[in-house]
Parts: sequence; structure tokens; C-alpha cells
Amino acid sequence: MVVAYVICYIVCELIPLSWFVIQKYFELDPLSKDLMFKKMSEIFRGHKSDLRKNYYDIFNTDEERMRNCPPKIDKNDWAEFIRYESTPEAKEKRKKGKQNRSRLEYCHHSGRKSHAMITQEMVRVLYMCFEC
Repeated sequence: MVVAYVICYIVCELIPLSWFVIQKYFELDPLSKDLMFKKMSEIFRGHKSDLRKNYYDIFNTDEERMRNCPPKIDKNDWAEFIRYESTPEAKEKRKKGKQNRSRLEYCHHSGRKSHAMITQEMVRVLYMCFEC
């Protein structure tokens, strides 16, 4: 079985439909919907970033990019990705993002733990300190 990763941009109207499909196959707490879509969004952005870095930016022309389609990516999706990334709007958006990132004074690193997990651990430690 061949697995193709979709890289096309999700239309906002499809999000409720995707939640319906997910609920059809999995029993999920409705409260987890926002968290799940947030995580899906992070993974999607990371995947696009990897594609740009490893397959888009290393070539100078769209023809070269088309000839070097990443494995497990549908050629039509790749062509759409290249078309979008080559637009002046997308280029300007990336340029602005790079400028904003370069101005960061402090880059947050908390490892694999979320802010909520770190907060919970800190509260637990403080609670244990006050019990002593």
C-alpha cells in the first residue's frame, strides 16, 4: 500500500467535516477537539517547513522543483505547493516571518513538555515544599 501525504492547504470549511469523520472512527471527548486540531496544525506547519527546506529552497527554478518531487507526495499536490510557494504573497510572508524570528531575544525551549505540564510540576513541587 502506498501512502501519500497531502500537502494541499486545508480550507476552513473542511474542519467540521474532518471532525465528523474522526468521530466516526474514534471515541473522543468533544473537549479534545481544539487540542487535536491545534496539534494537527502544528504537525502540518512543520511538514510544510521541512518540504520547503529540503525540497523547495535547494532548487532555483520551478521546473527543477517539479522534477524532484519528494517521496510519498502526490505530484499534483507538489505542483500546487510549488505554485503557492512561488507567489509573491507567499514569498513576502516567509520573508516577514524570518525577520520577526531574527528579532527574538529569547527562544523558548521546554523540551517535550507543554506549558501545562511544566506548570503542574512546579505547583506539585511548591506544594511539597510547603508541606515540609
